[in-house]
Parts: sequence; structure tokens; C-alpha cells
Amino acid sequence: MRITTRVTTTVAKVVACLTGIALVAATAACGIGGGAQPSETPSSSSPTQPDSPISIVAAENTWGSVATQLAGDKATVTSIVTDTTTDMSTFAPNSDQKTQIADAQIVIVTGAGYDSWASDMTSQGQSVINAAATIGAGTGDNAYLWMSSDARKAVAKAIVDALTKLEPDASDAFSANLDAWQDEEDQVEIAISDLRKSHDDLKYAATTPVAYYLMSEIDATDATPDEWTAAATKGTTPDATAIAKFTLALKDGTDLLITDSQRSNSAIASVLQTAQQRNVPTVSLTEIMPSSQESLPNWIEDIVSSMDEALTQASASASASAVASDSASGSASASSSASATDAPSQSSN
Repeated sequence: MRITTRVTTTVAKVVACLTGIALVAATAACGIGGGAQPSETPSSSSPTQPDSPISIVAAENTWGSVATQLAGDKATVTSIVTDTTTDMSTFAPNSDQKTQIADAQIVIVTGAGYDSWASDMTSQGQSVINAAATIGAGTGDNAYLWMSSDARKAVAKAIVDALTKLEPDASDAFSANLDAWQDEEDQVEIAISDLRKSHDDLKYAATTPVAYYLMSEIDATDATPDEWTAAATKGTTPDATAIAKFTLALKDGTDLLITDSQRSNSAIASVLQTAQQRNVPTVSLTEIMPSSQESLPNWIEDIVSSMDEALTQASASASASAVASDSASGSASASSSASATDAPSQSSN
């Protein structure tokens, strides 16, 4: 009897315990009581989740456009400077833009002193892509690096590397986007090659060195006076000596004048007037890529095409003028000859 009682008591305890567990489970399932509730599954839009878009901020839309093409729907891209009228020598970001740069996972800057305001706000936890650093350029070097095919390609690769590090599962998509972007870049090289063939020994002058890298790739000779370039680089107005030397360069067989529409002063106005008088074809550029452009390679290709068109039209106009001049000269000679022939002879008495 003692054994039976002990077994019965043990079984009763087990049943009671199981019953209690079942009641607790039922209560939790129904959401009854003050106990802790199961946590909700984090939203896919949470910034801590792998599926959330990668945040990218580019100091200028020239690089922002590249990031947009390469990242696709895997990132949100914000470009700080997008207005072609912006004076980059005095630009300063507002509080919202500062926050955007600070919160970004990837930050793209030009470097070489062009956008120090952006570089100075980055932190160690961010992937910072400096265009100048990708090709070994630094402060004091020409900062219009989007005009360099080497810089464009290096920045594109750096962007893909940074994206892949943050989201390795999308590496194939990033590589495919890079290939598509490279196809556009190849078209730029074709346009440059065609221009080089059509207008060999090209000699140009520029009011600002915005197209320096591009013109080097075209193998064009820079006829801009050093005094003018020095003043333009410092952001000061060229003096009378620089203007005189620039004027002389335009009169001495310069094939093309390149101007920066974002900069204007009395010296530039004087040079433009001389170019017009000498029928020197002029191409005006913006430092920042116009918002109407679909991509950076397409913009560069359009610039090359506009140069080719301006040079071709100038050449055709010069040829037409030469033909007209020869025709006029020939007509004058014929008229003079005819007058001499038709004149009545005077007989001597």
C-alpha cells in the first residue's frame, strides 16, 4: 500500500504540472495576461537588415549618376551638388546635406581639394571613395576628374567593390551593371578616336582647365597661356598680360576655344569677343553634369560630339570662304582682262 500511494502521488504531480504548462501556452497563444509578448519580425526596410537599400551619397551628381547605374535597386543614391550654376569655390552644404553625408554607408568625393567640405565630414565607419586618390592625384592637381577615363573607370570599380562588400549576395548583379556601364564608356573611346582621326594636330585654348584630361586623351595641344591658366586655377581674373597672350594665341592658328559656362569675368568676355571675330569655333561646358544627361559617359560623349561638330562646321565654313574668295578673285581678274580686251584701240595719226 505504501508503494501504491507513492506512485499515485507522483502521477498526480506530473499531470498537474503538464496541465499548468498547457494553460500557460494557451494563455500566451491567445495574448491573455501581462506576460511578455513575442517580438515582431523586423521590417525589411530597417537599416540594420541586409535587404534594406544601401545608402550612398555623392558630393557631385557626376559620381552620383555612376553609383545609380551600378547599384540599381540595391541602393538609394543622393547627390549633393546637382545645379550647373553652383560656384564650387564657395559652396557649403546645409544641415540636411551634412546629415545625409554623415549617415551614408558609401560616400563618393572628387578630392584634390575640389570638395573638401564633403571629405571632412566622413568617418571611419564609412566606405569613402576619393576619385583623385584612385589615380594618384592630390591637392593642386586638376580636379575635374570626371573628364578622365582612367578616373571614371577607377571610381566605377571602387563603387562596385564597396557595394559587393556590403551586399555580397548581389555581386553578380553589380558586375553585370558594371559591364553595361563599361559598354557606354567604350562609346566614349570610339568618339574620341573618331575626333582624333578627323581633326589631327588639334590645337585648343581654354578659359578654364575643365576639359584638361579629355583634351589630353584626344591628343590635342594646349595653347592656353600659362599666365591665364594660373589665374583661372586660383579663381582670379587674368590680368592684361594674360589677356594679350590669349588674344595672340587665338590669332595664331588656335582651332578650338573651350569655355566654362559656370565662370564669367571681363577677361573671359574679351577672349570670347576675339574668338568670334577670328571665327574660332567655341564649345561651352559646365563643370557639373547637366541634370538632363542620363549618364556620365553619355555626357562626355556628347561633349566630344559637340567639339567634332564645331570643328567640322568651322572647317566647312573656312573652305567655303576660300572658294568664294578665289571665285571673287577670278571674276575680278576676268573682268579686268575683259575690260582691257574690249577697250577700243587708239590708232596713231
